[in-house]
Amino acid sequence: MLEKDEVELVWRSRSGDRFAYGELVERYRGRVHALASLSAGRACDAQDLTQETFLRAYEALGKLRRPDRFGAWLYGILRTTARELRRLGRPRELRLEDPGRWTGPACRSEASVEQAERAQGVRRAIAALPEESRVVVTLRFLDGWTSEAIAQHLGRPAGTIRSILSRARPVLRERLKEWTP
Repeated sequence: MLEKDEVELVWRSRSGDRFAYGELVERYRGRVHALASLSAGRACDAQDLTQETFLRAYEALGKLRRPDRFGAWLYGILRTTARELRRLGRPRELRLEDPGRWTGPACRSEASVEQAERAQGVRRAIAALPEESRVVVTLRFLDGWTSEAIAQHLGRPAGTIRSILSRARPVLRERLKEWTP
């Protein structure tokens, strides 16, 4: 949810305060990277997309009309940047990554490998959703936001957010049946 001092950080960032912008980056880095991972698929592409999104946002801060909608505006930049990178030929394929990525090299038990495979299945199921649904599902189920908080953050009615979630659930259930071991 938007914190009151976040608007102040946006105004300070617009005035050239790089420390204020650094605070905004810290607040949004995890969510932006999670969404970038769903869009890009590969870790290196997700990192590039995340960095490019924050760079473009910093350069365009003067165009932000409503500082209280910084998050929604930032996600819009992420979507645009992802489309541009895909158009330039960056691969969007999803690859199975080393299961040790989630559990660490010393913990590669059969249970941890199975857990990592399930996590990969969930990531693939979410990545296959339409773009708007990916954002809403990620904020709701991976970040734990309420529908009302998502609605406020994205500038959409709460009923619309609940509708998106309602349509996404059966699709995710079906895809998870296919993709989970």
